[in-house]
Amino acid sequence: MKKFDLLDSEHLDEQINILRDRVGERFPDSGLYQVAIHLAELSHRSAKTASYLGKPNYFIRAITVTLALLIVVGTIVAFMNFEIKFHNKDLLSVVQFLESLINDIVFIGVAIFFLVSIETKYKRSRACPS
Repeated sequence: MKKFDLLDSEHLDEQINILRDRVGERFPDSGLYQVAIHLAELSHRSAKTASYLGKPNYFIRAITVTLALLIVVGTIVAFMNFEIKFHNKDLLSVVQFLESLINDIVFIGVAIFFLVSIETKYKRSRACPS
């Protein structure tokens, strides 16, 4: 990784504040000074947002894990209490049962994937508010 591939938010904030102060000393009533003030505020807010987004949201993760475990345990309990009886034991009954089983497994997988992606979606909405 090269030296200029990453931005250090603290250093960036420091440099923006230095430039803001220099512009303010030389052109206190100009629009450029207002732009520098706005840029300093924006830089500070962006650093705070990036810091927040970099940390895991344990509340959302706990809810996600709890719901995923409930889905998995509920499915296991349902399958353990389920008796497979094929009345006429023909191939059509077996195929229908397997199709239903595969559909259930796919939908459970989709539900768990949705739960796992909630934290990312929440953070993305916080990073880019409309």
